[in-house]
Amino acid sequence: HAAPAARPRLGLLARDRPAGGVEVGGTRPDSPAARAGFLAGDLVEAIDGHPVRGLAVLSVLTSAADHPARTATIRRG
Repeated sequence: HAAPAARPRLGLLARDRPAGGVEVGGTRPDSPAARAGFLAGDLVEAIDGHPVRGLAVLSVLTSAADHPARTATIRRG
C-alpha cells in the first residue's frame, strides 16, 4: 500500500462558535497560521471569499493542495 499523501497543516487551534463560524484559540509556533498573523480571539469569517460556518468547512477550504495560498477574512476578537 502507498502511504497517504501528507496534508498541509495550518497550525490553527480553533473551535466552532455556537452562533456559527470559527474562533481562533491560538496557533502552533512557527506554523502557517502563526506566520499569517492569526491571533487568539480572531473570528474566521471567510477563506477566499467562501463563508466559514464551522471547523469542517474551514478544513475543506484550507486543505486543497491545488491552491496553497489563501486569503482569510477575519474579525479581530
